[in-house]
Amino acid sequence: MRIMSTDVDAPRPRLIALFGATGTGKTTVGVTLVHLVVKPLTAYIFTQFINDASGENLEVGDDLESCTQEVTPTRIFQVDRQDVVLIDTPGFDDTELNDTEILKRITAFLTSSYESGHKLTGVIYLHRISDVRVGGISRRTFQILRGLCGEDTLTNVLIVTNMWSDPTAAKEIQNEKQLRDNPKFFQPAIKAGARMVRRSHKDTRSALDVIRILLDKPPVTMRIQRQIVDEGESFYATDAAMVLGAELAKMEQRYLKQIEEVKEELGQAKEKNNAQAQSELRDFLEQAIAESTRLSKEVQSLRDGFEEERMRWESRVSEAEAAQKEAERRQEEMTSELEDLRSRAERASGEELKRLEKLINELLKKIEAIKAYKSSCIIIKADSECIWPSDHRIFDPQIEFVFGNRATALEFPRSTSSSTERTGTFIVPEFMQNQLFIQQRYPMGTGLGMPSLEQTRNGFEEPSSPANYHDATPTSRIDTCEPLDTRTLAATSKIWEYARDYGPRVVWPPTADENDAFDPEGIMPLVQRSIGMLELMDDTIFQDVRDFFAKFLTRFYYDYAAIHENLHVRIRRRFEASNSLKHGMLGMAALFRSNYEHSMVPASMHKCAKDLHRLASRMLQSELENESVSPWVKLASLWELLNYEYFDGNLSSYYLHLNQAASVVRLALGSDTIDILELSGEQTFDLRCIAWSDILSSMALSRPTLLNYESDIHNRPQYDDSEDPDKGVEWVFGCPDILTILMARTSALRHACVPPEEKVVRGHEIQQLIQDWKFRPVPAQRSALRVARVASQEIWRHAAILYVHQSIFKSDFSNPVVANSVKLVIRIASTLTPGVNPDCFLAVPYFIAGSFATAQKDRYTLRSRILTSGNEGFLRHLVAALDDLWKETDARGCLTTWSEHYPPRIMF
Repeated sequence: MRIMSTDVDAPRPRLIALFGATGTGKTTVGVTLVHLVVKPLTAYIFTQFINDASGENLEVGDDLESCTQEVTPTRIFQVDRQDVVLIDTPGFDDTELNDTEILKRITAFLTSSYESGHKLTGVIYLHRISDVRVGGISRRTFQILRGLCGEDTLTNVLIVTNMWSDPTAAKEIQNEKQLRDNPKFFQPAIKAGARMVRRSHKDTRSALDVIRILLDKPPVTMRIQRQIVDEGESFYATDAAMVLGAELAKMEQRYLKQIEEVKEELGQAKEKNNAQAQSELRDFLEQAIAESTRLSKEVQSLRDGFEEERMRWESRVSEAEAAQKEAERRQEEMTSELEDLRSRAERASGEELKRLEKLINELLKKIEAIKAYKSSCIIIKADSECIWPSDHRIFDPQIEFVFGNRATALEFPRSTSSSTERTGTFIVPEFMQNQLFIQQRYPMGTGLGMPSLEQTRNGFEEPSSPANYHDATPTSRIDTCEPLDTRTLAATSKIWEYARDYGPRVVWPPTADENDAFDPEGIMPLVQRSIGMLELMDDTIFQDVRDFFAKFLTRFYYDYAAIHENLHVRIRRRFEASNSLKHGMLGMAALFRSNYEHSMVPASMHKCAKDLHRLASRMLQSELENESVSPWVKLASLWELLNYEYFDGNLSSYYLHLNQAASVVRLALGSDTIDILELSGEQTFDLRCIAWSDILSSMALSRPTLLNYESDIHNRPQYDDSEDPDKGVEWVFGCPDILTILMARTSALRHACVPPEEKVVRGHEIQQLIQDWKFRPVPAQRSALRVARVASQEIWRHAAILYVHQSIFKSDFSNPVVANSVKLVIRIASTLTPGVNPDCFLAVPYFIAGSFATAQKDRYTLRSRILTSGNEGFLRHLVAALDDLWKETDARGCLTTWSEHYPPRIMF
């Protein structure tokens, strides 16, 4: 997290975190602190503290609803000529969020900022002196705070008592002494270095005096930052999460005990025929069961980790970054326009001069509005120009910013939701606000187990938009979307179009004399006839999906012949399974067409693809919350969205949906352990694809897999001659199943809590298995394709070896095994035709090999192989990441790997 300053050499602002118990009034303190909040019965005191210190005018809550539900910074303000920032965060015991969600949000902010190289100067814990004692919620909050901070950093913690009466009451002094001296309250923390001070008055001076105590302290690493970032602990294993988990477990046990007692009393009431007592006891029993269930789900959510919240945080940061960049662009345009107007004004006179002077004054106001916006921003993301706008009300509403595919007035309209109705918060899409709490187990049916479209619609009105994507002439089917408003072109959209127009392009389908490139297996005429047979019985909207598979099947599935005999049945069944699947498949068809077809309106086609994907995402969230929809249908929909986001290069949505998919997998299986080698058949297709994405994402993000992967590879043949072609993941993605398992083991070993020496020994064992394994014979009709697929297997073999060296051995190109694998990847790749099957499935191995390359010739070759493998957005991300890695490696004189970068910039 960087802080924006007019002077690049100026010191960073001091970041101080506010933590508070119920109703302690932290938002009142000021902009200089990063504060963590416990939900107030009324948020007045916290808000007043922030407003007093920073000069902000944040909303003060006057009811039982907590105002703060997002981590939200104030603008930079000064105390004794030092820049300070306060960041408002959600409070525990909130009316909308449960405590686990709140801890995850706080953790996401703390770890992301720490990974970017930034630490807190201090933490302020606010406590009402009017409280006679520390209640259950307050005690739990303070214990979580200690878990977040750790004992070593308590010297940077202030316990601030507020809400003192004037004059001070004897009872308040007695309370203060009890809080300071009683070992049940703050005495242990004070003994460990924390300091307890009074805030006697609710004014600016008292708030600033509190802040001054922390200004001279050096920034510190909090315990949760060290545990997760430095030591690689899981979220659930952190001290803060364990404190909360223990409290939740105690509460759940209390409710379970009450349930048993009430059941016994209810039985007695029935024996006595006491109708009133029975009614009251049933009501109480229902409430107790509901609360016990809620707590059980919250504990499970705690175990699931906070990756979803981290992705959500990074998405908010990305939106802010886009807004800042757009502000800079608009300022440059306006400055240029201003110079032109002034030049014209020098030569004008009379009415024309007055008109130009009026335009100049209006333009100056707009430029000043943008400057004011930029000067009040906090940069959250490391090594970038990512901005978090703190107060959007300073903008001229006539100035428009465009980012993330939507035009937004500089005033940034607020959400009507209570959760985001705070100045300085972002409008978070609905799908980011939903939590998926699922625990019952569903049986695995035949096929996809998908009900009819009418059964899964669940009240969704069939949108009319897809009909607009179809036309009597195939070439204009998607082109009939409304024209794109040029004012809504985001910077990312412009980059995408530039890459399409000027980057290396794969022409698809290939020209007539390249039939082997389009269909190396020689079965596409049969597939096209099979799919074409459905045209007479299908609705017109399905034609886009048929055309997609008829044209792009060989780029979509590695061994596309594996299921060609029943492909038309599978895609039709999938299309009818749910609304989200239908629109997800249509979006994928539109995306591929926009990527590969020549058209006068590529931006319009790309916009149509995004609109369909956005519609599918909204429908999916409704289906996820509907318990009548099979989890297998939910998995299919999630995979459809994940696949789109992968090809489109949409990182934030991809990782968010992957976390959701992992939760649904646990529901569907009743377990989080998967044996990929035992999965086969259409009913497990989406499960296998999600497992593949999880394993590859663990490699890209350098994080543990979301699910566990266990397979007994030693007590089975070295290659499986099963007659079922729809088995494992190789036929879909091209990587041999055994290598997929071994890469998952490598990721697990990387994050295992074992001595380094043991890691090295086990790493060598995995490397030996990778080197020696004999892969399954490649099924292919033509000899040229068989040779190409053997080459593909060997490229994946060397990529897996390189991953062991990257993650376990920490090797560089000087290692002979690494150097040999890089050279072999390049040599084997030279035998493959670029941009066609199987080369179009090898971008990730090319990237991994490229990350180790030091010779300019090798770098150029591998970079070129990635760019020429396709036209998708994620390929551009890989190339951009490689360029950055090489630049850093050359500057530092030692290898820089992709695992050293956060937030994620790539997808595997």
